[in-house]
Amino acid sequence: MSDLKNSSIEVPTIKGTIKGSYKYETARLQIFEIEIPANMVAEFEIAPSPGKELMHNGKKVNAAFGSVRLE
Repeated sequence: MSDLKNSSIEVPTIKGTIKGSYKYETARLQIFEIEIPANMVAEFEIAPSPGKELMHNGKKVNAAFGSVRLE
């Protein structure tokens, strides 16, 4: 996200609105919040830096796949 400290977006779809936000806390902690409609499945792609952990709903995610499945 380069030099951004925060960002947000809302995208309307036929199944409902997708909401996304980003917040830079520290060099070790960046928070992405993605909200999708209940009847939708999505993938969030991110390339984590070496040595950083990727968490989804408080659980560690294997970053080898390059994406996180959202339901």
